[in-house]
Amino acid sequence: MIDLGHRDIAFVGRNSTYSVSMERLHGYMECLEKNGITPNPDWMIETAISLAGGKDGMSRLLDMDRRPTGVVCYNDLIATGALSELGNRGLKAGEDIALIGSDGVASSAYCNPPLTTVALEPERIGEVASEMLMKRLKNPDAPAMKFLLKPKLIVRKSCGLTRN
Repeated sequence: MIDLGHRDIAFVGRNSTYSVSMERLHGYMECLEKNGITPNPDWMIETAISLAGGKDGMSRLLDMDRRPTGVVCYNDLIATGALSELGNRGLKAGEDIALIGSDGVASSAYCNPPLTTVALEPERIGEVASEMLMKRLKNPDAPAMKFLLKPKLIVRKSCGLTRN
């Protein structure tokens, strides 16, 4: 979104009971700061991790006097709810406001407009987890292991840019 010129970017899906939500929120904040953008705490929307939570979060953003031009959602489920609220307001993702989800669920390609998402490759995560478990079982006293998979950005119309 920053590369597309957005500087007013919100985060929907902050939920302090989910560690992954907080990790993604911190990543969002770090990215803004690295690009010289001060995160707006009013745009870090605490909500349920659900379709209804995405709808509610987007509604709260749209009711603000100063709206963001882009929204990063904790996951594709929340982003789908946010897309619904945009439609209810006569707005369209990718034209009136940029929207990005995360997780890369298959249904995100069938949203209207299709949802830009950060795909996490759950099959590969499962593979790596099994490999790590087998190594741990063979050597229980080995040092802790950490493996970080690089996500893949799948650009679709909801962010306002499409790539062929």
